[in-house]
Amino acid sequence: MTVSPLGAPALRRPCDPAGLPFETTADLTAPKGPLGQERALEAVAFALAMTAPGYNLFCMGLEGTGKRALTGALLAEAARQKPTPDDWVILHDPTDPLRPTPLRLPAGRAKGFLEAVDALATDWTAEWSAPSAEDGGAAFADLPDVADLFARLSQDSATGKIWQAEALVSHTPGSGAPIIREDNPTRAALSGWVEHVAAPGAPVVSLIRPGALQRANGGFLLLDAHKVLTTPGAWEDLKHSLRQGRIGVVTEAERALAAVAAPTPEPSPLPLALKVVLFGEPDLYYDLWESDPEFAALFKVVADFDDQMKRTPEAVLGLARVLAEGGRAENLPPLDRGAVARIVDRAVRLAEDTDKLTARMEPLIDLAREAGFFARQDGAGVIARDHVERALAAQERREGRVRDLLLEEILDGTIRVETTGAVVGQINGLAVLDYGRASFGRPSRITCAVRVGRGEVTDIEREVDLGGPLHSKGVLILSAFLSTRFSVDGLLNLAASLVFEQSYCEVDGDSASSPELYALLSALAEAPIRQSLAVTGSVDQFGNIQPIGGVNEKIEGFFEVCAARGLTGDQGVLIPRANLRNLMLRDAVVEACDKGLFHVYPIATVDEGIAILTGLIPGERGRDGGFPEGSLNRRVARRLESFARRSRETFDGPPRRGRP
Repeated sequence: MTVSPLGAPALRRPCDPAGLPFETTADLTAPKGPLGQERALEAVAFALAMTAPGYNLFCMGLEGTGKRALTGALLAEAARQKPTPDDWVILHDPTDPLRPTPLRLPAGRAKGFLEAVDALATDWTAEWSAPSAEDGGAAFADLPDVADLFARLSQDSATGKIWQAEALVSHTPGSGAPIIREDNPTRAALSGWVEHVAAPGAPVVSLIRPGALQRANGGFLLLDAHKVLTTPGAWEDLKHSLRQGRIGVVTEAERALAAVAAPTPEPSPLPLALKVVLFGEPDLYYDLWESDPEFAALFKVVADFDDQMKRTPEAVLGLARVLAEGGRAENLPPLDRGAVARIVDRAVRLAEDTDKLTARMEPLIDLAREAGFFARQDGAGVIARDHVERALAAQERREGRVRDLLLEEILDGTIRVETTGAVVGQINGLAVLDYGRASFGRPSRITCAVRVGRGEVTDIEREVDLGGPLHSKGVLILSAFLSTRFSVDGLLNLAASLVFEQSYCEVDGDSASSPELYALLSALAEAPIRQSLAVTGSVDQFGNIQPIGGVNEKIEGFFEVCAARGLTGDQGVLIPRANLRNLMLRDAVVEACDKGLFHVYPIATVDEGIAILTGLIPGERGRDGGFPEGSLNRRVARRLESFARRSRETFDGPPRRGRP
C-alpha cells in the first residue's frame, strides 16, 4: 500500500519550444479559421440559415471564448448576402394626429419621398401644388401605390391640408441587412418612443423615434441576455414582439408617461422579420430554459462556445497564429518560440488539464500584450520567454494583496496552520479562494472531536449557516463510510464534531471530505496526523478518493507556507490520483519536488492516505471479521466498541443481575 511521491515529469507537462515550427510569430500567417469552436459556429450558421419562426439564437459561453467576435464575423458575412430591407416613413394626417400611417418604401427611397412631401408643405398654393404633384408622380412612377398616394397628398395640400412625414428607418441600397447591437436595452431603446418637441411660441410636435427592433428589422439584433433580463419590461416586450411577428412603437407605460406632456400618436404596428442573437453565460441559458416556457419556442438554437479544446500540435500552432495576428493588429513585437511555449503552458494551466488548452483567447492575448510592454521597456525587437514571465509576475503582484495578507497572517500566527509535528484529530485541508481575477490556494486547519453518542457527525459549518450543501453532503458521506466499514448492526455509538478552525466565510464543495475523514479516523484511533502534510480530495462511501478542482492552486498554497517557513523534506500534499492529468505546477514547486524537499502523493483510497498521514498500517478485515492487531482500523474498531459499551451503560443503565 506504499505510495511514492510523484517525480518532476508528472508534475508539469510543458510545451517544448523546439517542437514549434517557427522562429518567431512573424513567420506565421493569419489563423485559417476559428480555434476550437467548430461546434458552436456550426450552430450559428444553422440558425442564420433557418427562416422559420423561432429560430433565434442564444450564444452561450464564458467571457473570453470569443462568442461575440466569432459570431459577429459570421453575421457580417450573412448580412452582406441578404437583401437590404425596405425603408419606413411615418405620415402624419393633420385631421387624425393620433393615428399616423407607416409607409413602406424600397431601400433608399425614403429620402426622396420626404423631400417631395416637404416641398408640398413649403408652398401649398393650388398652382404650385399641381408642377409639384406632377414631379412627385414622375419620381414614384415605378411604385404605383406610392404615386397614387402622393397625388392624394398633393390634392390635400391644395386645399390647405398639410401632411407631415418623417423617416422611421432608412437604408442605403445594396448595403445588405442591418446588424444592430443594443447595449442599453430599455423598453424605449428596443421598441422606440415618441419624442415631444416644443419650441417657444409653437405647438408641441410629436416625433416617432425608432428602437433597435425597427432599425434591425430585416437583419440581426444583438443583445446581452443579462441586460435584457434585468431591465424592467424589456424581456417581456421582446418576447411579445417575436411572438406576434410585429412591432409597435408606443408601450402602455410610455403612453401613460407621454400623455402628461401631450397626446401621444400611435402608428400601426410594423411587420417584424429579424433574427435576435442573445449572448450570455451557460448558467443564464439553463435558468431561462427551466424557468421560462416561452424561451425554448423563441430561441430554438443554442451555440455553445467551449472554454477548452484538445491539446494537439494543430491547436498549439493555431494558438500561435492567433497571437501573431493579434500582435500585428496592435503593432507588437513578434514572440519567439520560448515566449509562445510559455503562453501555451499558461493555456494548459487555465484549462486545468494537461491534455487541453483553454479556448478563452482573451487572457492569452492580454498576456502577450503585457509581455510586449516589458519587451519595449527593454528595447527588444522580439518578445522572449522572460518577458512573458515578467508579465505573469506583474499580474500576480497586482492582484495578490489578499493572498499575501493571508500568508502573512499564517506566518505570524494570527491564522494557525501547523507544518511540523503530529496532532490527533487535526489536519491541514486545502481550499481555493477567488478574489476578482485572483485565484489562489490556502491551507485551513480542520479539527475533529469524538465522544459517546447516537451516531451523529456534526458539521459545525452547517450548523451556523457557513456550510454549503456540497460540503454538508461530504460530511454525511463520512457517516456512511464509518457505518459501512465498522458497524456490524448498522449503529454507531459515537458523536463527532468537525470544524474548519478560524473560518469566517462560507465553506462549500466536497474537496474537504477526505481530510475530514482522516481527522475523524485519527480522533477515533487516537493516532497523530503529520502536520507537515496537507490534503485535498473528495471521498465516496466506500473510501475511494475522487478528483477535485483547483488542484494546482491548492498544492502551491501549502507549498508557499512551507517554503516561507523553510522546506524540510518532510512536507507535501496528498491529492487524488485522478487529478494527475490536471497537474501543471509552477517551476518552484517542481524544482523542490525534484530535489526531495517537497512531495506530492497521488492517493486512490482512504487507506493509502491514512497510512502516509499516520505511519500506521490501515489493515483489512480478516475472515474472523476483525482487523489486524496494531492496525489503524483495529484501533478505530476498538474505540467504537468502547463507545458502544459506554452508550449502553449511559442510556440503558447497567446490566441487571438475578431475578427481580
